[in-house]
Amino acid sequence: MLARREKAYSKVANKRRDIRNKVVNVLTRNFSMICMQDENIKGWQGSGHGKAVSRTAIGGITSALKNKAATPVVVDRFFPSSKTCSQCGEKKDRLEQWERVYECPRCGAVMDRDVNAAINMLQEGLKQLNQKLPAERRKPMPLEGGTSGMMGLLDRIPGVHAKSCPLNGEAPAFRRG
Repeated sequence: MLARREKAYSKVANKRRDIRNKVVNVLTRNFSMICMQDENIKGWQGSGHGKAVSRTAIGGITSALKNKAATPVVVDRFFPSSKTCSQCGEKKDRLEQWERVYECPRCGAVMDRDVNAAINMLQEGLKQLNQKLPAERRKPMPLEGGTSGMMGLLDRIPGVHAKSCPLNGEAPAFRRG
């Protein structure tokens, strides 16, 4: 009984590791620069995000990206990427966790909260890189198709199905398939 359980756990762990490696490989092959926020992943486990946040999930992906990306850029965890409007720079005092759509009180921009945060992290990452890279390498190459292009890239990975749900109250989701 114990041997069967260990074999089953090992099989699941191998699938997770395989998916993590494939996601990291796709990202590092397609992007020379990857910006990510230095999150307290362990802190997520006690805050309702569940045990799924582990070394093989988000924590494992970010850790591998820091080591394997050509230009990994880590944005400070206290940078207000979600609270700041990526269009005009207005910063909200509060943004509740359940608010999935960012609405700027100043310029009226409306977008998915995660897309807004990603744009802000990219802008902050570029500020950091401006001190290190020569001028001809400072311009980012946008991914064709925007968010849907990224989801398409990830969706081509065997065993991974990526789904983006902008402006309908859900965050982009990933599931094993």
